Order: sequence, then C-alpha cells, then structure tokens
Amino acid sequence: MIMSENSSSPLQLPVAQSPIAPTEPISFRPPTWLISVVALVGGLIVGFGTRSWLSGAADLPQFQPNPVAEVSGQKTQTTTEASQTSSLDSVRFFTQADTNRLAFPVTQKGILRSVSIQPGDLVLQYADEVVSSSGAQGLGENTPLAAPDLSKIALITKTGEFRIVNAEGKLLMSAGSNFKADYITSWSPDSSAVIFHVESPTLMTTLFHQGMGSEILIQPGPKFDANAEATGFYLVDLATQKFSQLTPLNEALVLEWIDRSRLLVSVKAFGTSNETYAVFNLDTYQAEAAPYKEVFKNLFAPQISFGQNGRNWAISLHQSSQGTAGTNTVKIILAEFPSLTGKIIAEDGFAMVQKPILSPTETKVIYQGHAEVNGTNFVFYFDGAEAKKLFEGVPLFWIDDQNFVYANFNPSLATNLEMATKYSKYDVVTQKTTELYQVPVAAE
Repeated sequence: MIMSENSSSPLQLPVAQSPIAPTEPISFRPPTWLISVVALVGGLIVGFGTRSWLSGAADLPQFQPNPVAEVSGQKTQTTTEASQTSSLDSVRFFTQADTNRLAFPVTQKGILRSVSIQPGDLVLQYADEVVSSSGAQGLGENTPLAAPDLSKIALITKTGEFRIVNAEGKLLMSAGSNFKADYITSWSPDSSAVIFHVESPTLMTTLFHQGMGSEILIQPGPKFDANAEATGFYLVDLATQKFSQLTPLNEALVLEWIDRSRLLVSVKAFGTSNETYAVFNLDTYQAEAAPYKEVFKNLFAPQISFGQNGRNWAISLHQSSQGTAGTNTVKIILAEFPSLTGKIIAEDGFAMVQKPILSPTETKVIYQGHAEVNGTNFVFYFDGAEAKKLFEGVPLFWIDDQNFVYANFNPSLATNLEMATKYSKYDVVTQKTTELYQVPVAAE
C-alpha cells in the first residue's frame, strides 16, 4: 500500500474500470450498456446518413492562410467526414487524409498560427480563438500543444472545447460542448494519444461505468474507491478512436508521460503536505510507488523530461529537507529512470538552470540558463559528453535528435510565449540557425 510519510493510513484514489486482459494494448473497455448505445447510434447513422447525423460537423473551423504571412498560397481542403461517434453525444472523431506537413503552434492574444518547420512554407491561421494564458504543474498548459512528431496540435477554444487538429488545421477530434477543458496535460511519446483535464463539465452522469464497484489493488499502494466524478483527466486515443476518463487519477497530478503505457503521477495524503510519487500503468490500471519513494524524497518542484522510450530521464533536481525552496543549489541530471545517479549536466543557483528537454533518443539535453538572477535567458546544449552555452533564447522542443526549436523574446528576460518575437531552428551537427517565424508587430 502507498503510505504517507507521517501516517499509517493508505492513500485513497477513485476507482477506474476493471482491468482488461493483458493481451489488449489499451485498457479502456466500454461497459455493456455503452456498447449497446453505440450499436444503436450506428444504426441511426446508417439509416439517416452521416452528414445529417453530424449536422454542421463539416463546417467546424480549419486553418486558413495567415493574412500577415509573407508567403502566399492556399492549402487544399478536404471535406471533414465523421468516422465514429461516441455515446457521449458531443465527442466525435474524424478521418482526414494524411498530410506531410509538420508544424508547431504559435499563439498571441487568442490567435493560433501553425508554423511549419520547413522555412518558407505557408503559415496558417486558425479561425476560432483559443486559450493561451497559464499552466499548473501536474495539470498541464492551456496553450495549444503540438504532438512530439509535430503532425497534430491539441487546443482549447475560448468556449472551453478541447480539439485535436492536424498540422493543416483539419479536425481530428472534438470533445464538444459537454466538457469544459481547462488544461492540456501531455501527449504520449508516440503522438497517438493525449491527456487533457476538465474542471467543470456539464456532463455529470453518463460516465459512471459498470465494474467500478470492485476494488482494484495497486501494487503496492492505494486502493481505488468506486466514487467517480466527471471532473478530472481524460485520455483521447487517436489510434483506436477511444475517449476515456482516467478516474483513478481524480486525486492525483500527472507529471509526465514516461512511455506509451506509463504515467508518472503524484498524490498528496489527505490533510498533509507529503507527496507520494507513483507510476500508473494504462494497460493494467495499476500503480507502483515503492521504487520511487526514496528517489523523490524531499524534492522541490522537479522538472522532468523523457524521450521516446522512457528508459532515461532528464530532471531538474532541487532538494530541500523542508520540502520547500530551502536550498539554493539546482542540478540537472541525465540518468536511467528512476535513478538520480547519472551525469550531472549543470549545477547552479535556484532557477539559474532549469527546464531540461531530453532528445528523442534520450542522449542529448537542451535547457534554459541565466547569466544572473532575473537576467537574460540563454539556450544550453548537452551533447552527451559536455554542456555549453549556445545563444540567447529559450529552448522549446526537439524536432529530431539533430534539430531543436527555440524562441527569442522582447524584453529578452521574458519567458511567456505571448512575448516571443522570433522562432528559430538550430542544427546541432552543422551548428546552423534557421529562422522559422517572425512574430507580426501587431501580435506582440
């Protein structure tokens, strides 16, 4: 059982659906009543036609050419057709033709633009306004988030609707109006699934599944309880077109996706400040905490990054016996997960080095550093052997093991992406910088 450090009582988490057979790749089996409803809905679609059943779906906004872009042109648009519908009326998945376009989101004042990683390619603008303001550790960011392979973007509209679009802005999935999303938590390393968080959904009764009455024991750790709420984390699996509420995590924080099957989560014991870290398995709906108790003991706000395989991790290590910012030394370490014994990449004062980003093959790290407290941001790069300061800016993400994207700001000490002035790509092999996007003056 997972115990709090100051208590002998086990932590409690809400229960999920019963675990599925280990031969199935994803642990989200619909209950019997849901299968029946989907079958009935399928019959209605066949009888009345897809377009009439999904009235207006084809009119949902797509990216349009950016009116301030220097490069002109028009992308070919295809009709949005629904391929599957859930019994949760507002949740829909859509089938789109494959696109070779890879892009990342740039957002200023509610305007979302899709910027290609190929310089000179068309910049596209989304029709609806999106949320782009803040984040919370363990819940995510509400700013649009690109998948690791840059083929898709998750976003939250101003009305709170969670959507997934491809790099051309064509709709792949919509949670609709019944779920008011507040954070985009994380994409899976293979870009096939994403988790988002709902704070105040209007749909409160349709997510109580069969099988929740039985207890599921965690090895070793808290046992789930059957009381599920619609508020919490949701998983969207684009590969299987399934939408699931992660009810076991209602009282937890999702820190990072380790690999396609595992999440690193933290739970606080009721009435205490003690955090218990665990690895939650999406295939079995079980969590394990014992191996991580000493690893995370007395850590303060760890910043964590995994690559594609979940074997190694880069972590910003700030230890304090009080569980607060009591000491002033921060280390960035590259190690085999979950060990903290590895290569010390950087060591400096509190907040002077932070936000490590591990490369896809888990051998290189980019991170943010300062020359002085509250000073200019610089991009640092660890090549597997040594770290060095490259240039002014803030690193954002890896494109592949050779290229990453970073942003410049005005004033240079800002880190809010709303203040970004330029986005560039850097090749660590050729040491060449390529400008990808200059933010329009009107959007600064």
